[in-house]
Amino acid sequence: MIGKAYWAIFKYYDSSAHMMAFKKRPVLIIGQADESDYVVLPISRVTRREHIDQKYDFKKNYRRDSGGCRCGHL
Repeated sequence: MIGKAYWAIFKYYDSSAHMMAFKKRPVLIIGQADESDYVVLPISRVTRREHIDQKYDFKKNYRRDSGGCRCGHL
């Protein structure tokens, strides 16, 4: 799993609905903390070209797989 991108479910407070909700976000697995926990980095996209950093940003084309778990492979 390390070095691959997956979908992860995050809990957040929806202020417009005044309740807790969930959202799916892409993450990169960079390490394993223990048998069932992983160290992840969130993956985001840069929508404005002028904000792209040549050193830290790169282009990635996503492929969507349908996974049956809470964290499906991208």
